[in-house]
Amino acid sequence: MLVSFICSLSGLIFIITLYVIYKSKLKFNNAKSKIYKYMLIVLFVLGFIIIISELMCQNEINIKLADALMRAHWYGVVALSIMFYFYIIAFISNLECKKVVDVVLTNRFTKITTIILGILFIVSFFIPCTLRINDKYNYIPGSLGLYIQAIMIFIVLMIFVYYIRFNKGGEKKLDRTVVFGLTLIFSIFLFFQFAVREVSFYGIAFISVMYFLYATSENPDLEMISNLKKINEEIIASSNAKTDIILNMSHDIRSPMNAIVNYSAELAEIKDLDKESIKFNIDNILVAGKNLLNILDDILEMSGNNQHVGIDIYNMNELVADLRNITESRIGNKPIKLELNVDKSLPNLLIGNAAKMYRILMNILSNSAKYTDVGKISLDITGTRIDNDNIMLHIKVSDTGFGIKDEDKPKVFSEFVRLKDATSQKIEGTGLGIANTKKNVEVLGGKIWFDSTYGAGTTFYVDLPQKICVSKTLEEYNNEKEIGSKELLDCSNLTALIVDDNRINTNITMRLLKRYGFNVDCAYNGNECINKVKNGAKYDIIFLDLMMNELSGEKVLNVLRYLNKQYDVPPIVALTANVLSGVREVYLKKGFDEYIAKPIDIKELDRVINLFFKGKKE
Repeated sequence: MLVSFICSLSGLIFIITLYVIYKSKLKFNNAKSKIYKYMLIVLFVLGFIIIISELMCQNEINIKLADALMRAHWYGVVALSIMFYFYIIAFISNLECKKVVDVVLTNRFTKITTIILGILFIVSFFIPCTLRINDKYNYIPGSLGLYIQAIMIFIVLMIFVYYIRFNKGGEKKLDRTVVFGLTLIFSIFLFFQFAVREVSFYGIAFISVMYFLYATSENPDLEMISNLKKINEEIIASSNAKTDIILNMSHDIRSPMNAIVNYSAELAEIKDLDKESIKFNIDNILVAGKNLLNILDDILEMSGNNQHVGIDIYNMNELVADLRNITESRIGNKPIKLELNVDKSLPNLLIGNAAKMYRILMNILSNSAKYTDVGKISLDITGTRIDNDNIMLHIKVSDTGFGIKDEDKPKVFSEFVRLKDATSQKIEGTGLGIANTKKNVEVLGGKIWFDSTYGAGTTFYVDLPQKICVSKTLEEYNNEKEIGSKELLDCSNLTALIVDDNRINTNITMRLLKRYGFNVDCAYNGNECINKVKNGAKYDIIFLDLMMNELSGEKVLNVLRYLNKQYDVPPIVALTANVLSGVREVYLKKGFDEYIAKPIDIKELDRVINLFFKGKKE
């Protein structure tokens, strides 16, 4: 009896010590750790009960109460075994839920086993057991002891069944040491319990289990070390990714810049170029410039700040024509046939975000041009009328390129990811285009998906809702006078002021305005602009750059608005390289009358000039 009492007391002290250590540390706030805490508490209560009952039996004090305590002890062992089962389920499933009930409701398997274990626990109250006192030594043999052993065997079997069924082929590897170690401990003690029925091994079994759990999965210090390791790996991966991004962007920016510099140098240095060569150089400079803008747009969209849905009226015919020119330049000398098939019954003028629409189609077509060496790239656009004012565009881009491996398909819409074939073949690209395309499609309320066969090609599908501006179809439009033949507005009796501290930009803007016949004046900083207005210079419109060194465009605007009380200040148009969607509305709220993004788009400039002067010019 003394040996049994000392063992029970030692176990109780051990559990108390483990509980104090566990409580003193920062614990995990999840169901698994809560179950572990409850197991410690139950084990402490069971240890306390067994000591009290042993003392009462030793001194033959209130045997009936001692019998009741021993029964309660064994019912607690059943409860503890069931709690152990749910802890292992939470561990195998890698559950991060906070409520214990969520572990019970994990899946159909856990629900069924919960019902079975609940029934087994209730039945245990009706299994007979006897309390024997023999030479100051007490133990409980009989049916209840065998019944509890059967429950434990059932629990161990269910753990193995669950592990095999739900961990097989899982994406996250499980630390098998914990699962197999725990079930091995249980199995060993069950074996000894069958072999030596006169001695109870359950206490030492559960104490061993609790220590094993603390040492392997419940020690916050171990988790902290694991988290630090993960953080370190993430930092290294992030650093490597950042290096790759910079290298990719540097390469992709230098490629069009190289074309711009070299073709421009040839125009500047070689005096005897014929008209065909000059046009060839200029066309290539224009294409390279647009490619460079596409790369910069990708980088801006990556920031996640370009999610504003602007509304524009855009011309489907012109959009497709621009796509053809850029895509052909991306294809270069590759033996690839480009087919653009647009349903002629589609409305020519649609209402939507023209910039995002262009980016979506351009990114997918550019992607096809990158990953296709020979064959065909085709763009098909059709539409289904939603009602009289809305249409659902159905876009399909197919290519005969490399195709996508099955293991790479989940990565297609990820940022900074280029497929293995792209990496090995030095294909250009930041790895942002398709990721940004998905974002833009979702912002516009559409959906995007793809089909691909490795080695045969890829097809992207996009459905986008758009509003109809006019019902005139592409076919009807093509039979009318081309937009390109429209005459520019005559502004020969108007004066424009350009405020920009970059003389190259000033000269470009001046040349564009002179096409309309404007009398153009220039100011190369904000103070010069303010002084010109104060000195009585009269202007019909001011084009004001926002990013100037001495005085920013916004500060100049504030001064001019103040001067408007004494001087006649004309409409002020903001010029900026900030092209994020939504900035136009921001600048209008700040007091600008209009906004034009750099580099200046001729169509956008024409829109602004007609906005202020069409029908108003004397």
